[in-house]
Amino acid sequence: FLVVQQCSTKDSLALLTNFGNLFVMKVFQLSPTSGFGEPVQKVFRFQDGEAIVAAFTTKGNEKAEQEILFFSRAGIGFRTVVDLYGETKKIGRRVARMADGDKLSGAIPVTSKEFILVSRDGYGVGMKVDQVPVLS
Repeated sequence: FLVVQQCSTKDSLALLTNFGNLFVMKVFQLSPTSGFGEPVQKVFRFQDGEAIVAAFTTKGNEKAEQEILFFSRAGIGFRTVVDLYGETKKIGRRVARMADGDKLSGAIPVTSKEFILVSRDGYGVGMKVDQVPVLS
């Protein structure tokens, strides 16, 4: 998983995992390193098998409620509003609970009325955002 985000030291970084946990920290807390960087597990407490599937940034001290579209390995999709503002503790905060045996594949911020998802195998689906169920 690799994401490049433009941000400043005043911004926050939000990481979403395949278990539906959200971890938020200030960008300035990332330690500058040379080479390969530091494992995120040094900052947050991940469970065994937990991995990052999406990353978001929020600007400065703005209130950052964002509608996010989630999709799972089993093909389940849903959207909900997630508060990306404020730091989390080391254990993070649960924002999506998955069915037994299912994990999140990814998430994207809702920024338009339509979207397209493409798999590694080359399969794709395009649809309108309002066709995806909203969870509260």
